[in-house]
Amino acid sequence: MQKCMYCHAEIHDDRPLTVCNNCGIRTWGEKWFNSMLAKMEKARESGNLSLYKE
Repeated sequence: MQKCMYCHAEIHDDRPLTVCNNCGIRTWGEKWFNSMLAKMEKARESGNLSLYKE
């Protein structure tokens, strides 16, 4: 289980960004945060988020 890098709350889903919804929305705003999550999820699915290529 991941923890938020700001408030250390538990994050219950398998998101590529280790920031909880509350901190993410307070930091970047709702639209920007949701956009970042969606783009990072898409990058992870296509293999572009990983540092190590297989």
